[in-house]
Amino acid sequence: MWGWIPTPLGLFLRLCAWKPFFRACGSVRFGTSMTITGMASIQLGNGVRLGRGVFLTAQNGTLTMKDRVALSANVHVAADDGTITIGEATAIGPGSVLRAANHTFDRTDIPIMDQGHTPGFIHIDEDVWIGANCVITADVHIGRGAIVGAGAVVTHNVAPYAIVAGVPAHVIGMRQERPSWNKGETMPLRCIVFDCDGVLLDSVGVKTLAFARLAEPYGSEAASRFVAFHEAHGGVSRYEKFAWFFKTILKRPIREEESKAWGEKFAALCAEALRQCPLIPGAREVLMRWHGVLPLFVCSGAPGKEQEAILQNHGLAQYFDAIYGAPPAKTELLAALLAERNIHPSCALMVGDATTDRDAAFATGTHFYGVGSAIADERYPWGLDLTNLSAHIESLLKPNVWADSLSFFSVFSLQA
Repeated sequence: MWGWIPTPLGLFLRLCAWKPFFRACGSVRFGTSMTITGMASIQLGNGVRLGRGVFLTAQNGTLTMKDRVALSANVHVAADDGTITIGEATAIGPGSVLRAANHTFDRTDIPIMDQGHTPGFIHIDEDVWIGANCVITADVHIGRGAIVGAGAVVTHNVAPYAIVAGVPAHVIGMRQERPSWNKGETMPLRCIVFDCDGVLLDSVGVKTLAFARLAEPYGSEAASRFVAFHEAHGGVSRYEKFAWFFKTILKRPIREEESKAWGEKFAALCAEALRQCPLIPGAREVLMRWHGVLPLFVCSGAPGKEQEAILQNHGLAQYFDAIYGAPPAKTELLAALLAERNIHPSCALMVGDATTDRDAAFATGTHFYGVGSAIADERYPWGLDLTNLSAHIESLLKPNVWADSLSFFSVFSLQA
């Protein structure tokens, strides 16, 4: 009733007719041709705007929209069997889809559509902008002030003020502007973040050999291509590399049990060698120098628990406030670390040996120090090892240096 009537009269009639059926409903602008089910489980705040053809459903679930949420035309929000919360002043572009539950598909003897749903949630904080034709999957939290680019498929949490895009969505930048420092003011450096392999441990060769041995049963050419891919993608999760091998070399997607089995075999191949591998020169000295002075973190492409055990074996775990590992990918991991610790990106220093580390620093807006000749570049500071890192950090703490160093990212973005 009243769903087709345009003009302000239609807006007024729909609000008066529908408001009593909602769990709670403020001053809402209901567009034409909408579909709404489960009204008793839907709560709408003041100033909510719902465009033409919007679809809302919350059967056996809960849907909450805070004040001034705006849904453009044909947005589909399905909280059936789940929970969706959309924060204040959030805008969602036309054609976007949010679903809080997934089809259950454990069994193969009956159709997926007959197996029911697995409950989930979507939580969107305030002041978020989601572009047109995006998909937000279940069990995702999008932080305050984030931007989701048009057409993105969001499958993991999004850090506050992050800008994400792509399928699946990944961090391409940060909204927060870097502060400007007054002349004579020292840099408020608040943390140092280290990659592990090739930065703290001289372990790159160990893992290269493990990748080669995994691929040996498929022939020498397959092993050579796998090693080449690994070396060109330092800092990327081993599971992403396994998936690449199956898709590119074996011409089929990797199954979940195969990925798990390869991960266990890879860890076993590396275990003893990693316990015995040497440290990168200067690693222990730089950790001892800055432990207790600044928070120190590890941000690694390897699984976190595994990395922690290896660092514990080398007597290095004690120096770190926290050790973060994959998944997710390095950029998302670094952004999440900074968001969790409430550290502005411009107040963090990322130390890495791979382009993945450098790109994560660039995308999130942190400073960067390269380790090893493979990543040497005149556009940012680097060293063959960590023997000069403390001197570099100390130089950054002097007046004016940090303000000058921030210009690197504007130059890098133009030249990269």
